[in-house]
Amino acid sequence: MHGVRIGVVVASWNSDVGWLGEALASAWSQEPAPHRVLVVDAASPQPLSSPAWPATEWLRLDANAGTALARNLGARHLGDDVDLLCFLDHDDRLLPGAFATGLPCESVRPVAPAWSGSCGDHGSCRPPSCW
Repeated sequence: MHGVRIGVVVASWNSDVGWLGEALASAWSQEPAPHRVLVVDAASPQPLSSPAWPATEWLRLDANAGTALARNLGARHLGDDVDLLCFLDHDDRLLPGAFATGLPCESVRPVAPAWSGSCGDHGSCRPPSCW
């Protein structure tokens, strides 16, 4: 599990800078830290940026073709430089420890590891499941 390079793809369109900043903060504060974080701007009317996160990469699309395409293009952009992908929307947050909690899934399904977890409105969280 050590040395696993995690890439984060943040799909965004016309995001509030505050929300996007919180999403980026939640990604960059993970342990282990992500190898790369990429924001895919799906042709927002005003190009997105966040000077508070200079290591963040930005990919601006010419047209908004939806979140799925933004995620797919982001994954393709990161390519073989990462071992695992984390998909995040501009208005989502990763809980502290999300990467550390999900990394054991890499050893369960080494070909295509994936994990998911969620938290409800009242703070009750479901542990991650691997597939």
